[in-house]
Amino acid sequence: MLNVNDPAVVGQFGEQLLEGRRLGKRLSKRHALMLRQGCDRITWLSSDTVTGVQIVVQAHIEGDWTVLTVAGELDVVGAPKLRQAVMDAVKDGRHCLVLDLSGVDFIDSFGIGVIVGALKRVRLLDGDLRVMVPEPRVRRVLEVCDLDRVFILHRSLADALETI
Repeated sequence: MLNVNDPAVVGQFGEQLLEGRRLGKRLSKRHALMLRQGCDRITWLSSDTVTGVQIVVQAHIEGDWTVLTVAGELDVVGAPKLRQAVMDAVKDGRHCLVLDLSGVDFIDSFGIGVIVGALKRVRLLDGDLRVMVPEPRVRRVLEVCDLDRVFILHRSLADALETI
């Protein structure tokens, strides 16, 4: 267990809480409990920074293809849910996937890692992955990472399904 009283462990957010405690400011019950019990840095950071963040992944079948529609933020919190949806689809024998990212308004390296991991997973099983990204900000992130060279980024679901 890491020492949460050490500013090097808890980072800037933790330092602010610890400084507030030194100045006599009251902590929330959740933060006070974490300071008493101790926790690792990830638990500390995620407990305050990701409250209320939701991601929804829904699957439906379009011919031979499984469309995974994602809505929310595809980040450190949301990426595991998409990864699980991909793994469930592959486990059920569906190796041709379309990721519909039309409802994604934010993506970070965790989300990118899940998309690349999904591509590797389905290609190992002679499947394929198509990505539909109409949102310009999300599309730009994928283009900056040169992922548009790895797979075609489609602007609509109809376009992704037509080229299949």
